[in-house]
Amino acid sequence: PREAVAAGAVPEDGDFDRILLFKLAEYMASWEVRLFTFSSSGGEAYLSWASKWGEPKDHIVISEEGMKLVRLPEDDSSFLIVPVTSEHRSFKVRARTREEAARFLELFTLYRRRGGATSLASSPKSPI
Repeated sequence: PREAVAAGAVPEDGDFDRILLFKLAEYMASWEVRLFTFSSSGGEAYLSWASKWGEPKDHIVISEEGMKLVRLPEDDSSFLIVPVTSEHRSFKVRARTREEAARFLELFTLYRRRGGATSLASSPKSPI
């Protein structure tokens, strides 16, 4: 991020982290590899996703109150993301391993805090 800030491509208070996960396709029941980017700047936090080659697909604001991340009961590596606005439908993401799932949960929580969200209480099978 320091190089991006120096180049003027990212705000001075900007930060980001990336992780590869699977996202359930919107119209077909197949899992697609997606590059997820957590970012924050100016008191807002975002989650964006791109193709495995980095082609941007979409993003949501994750610092909004009411945003939910639910760990799905079928396994410890899948989550349902429930956006606040009606612009986006809820969607599922899945990690390849428990370690990746833990990292995703850690990043989601960290960036929500950076974005100013206050409701962060969680338990293994409940919404954040």
